[in-house]
Amino acid sequence: MAAAKSLRRLCEIRRAEEEQNQAAMELAVAELQRLEAALMRNRERVRRARALIASSAQTGEFLDRIVGSEDIRMAERAARVLATKVNSAEKDVQRKRQEFLDKRIERRQVETVCEAMQVRDTTELNRKSQVVLDDWYRSQRNQSIREANAALSESDIPLTE
Repeated sequence: MAAAKSLRRLCEIRRAEEEQNQAAMELAVAELQRLEAALMRNRERVRRARALIASSAQTGEFLDRIVGSEDIRMAERAARVLATKVNSAEKDVQRKRQEFLDKRIERRQVETVCEAMQVRDTTELNRKSQVVLDDWYRSQRNQSIREANAALSESDIPLTE
């Protein structure tokens, strides 16, 4: 029984660890999505800057051309930084996903052992109950035979046990 309690406690601990790893993985995925969204916004910024340069070529606005060129330069710098962060975040998500899956496997292994112990304990309890019932039945049967022998002993006809 002590082993079963310990295993149940271990199962609870594994479940809590799995939940923590799942939460960490979900946070890492959210961070990756946030970075990818920033990268998409940055691409949109480059597209708008190029459109500004194209329109300035038609209108002759020199300042718009300079602003568009600077926006493109800054967006390209931001894209390089974001690309490294996205790459790092993807690795982090993969690592946390693997940790989560490892904890899930550990929890399931402990649950399997715990269930096997419960089955074994239940089988042992059923066996003991059956032994008690068998002993009770034998004692009742033997008592009935003794009473019958006692009743028949007066008539001198013995019964066998």
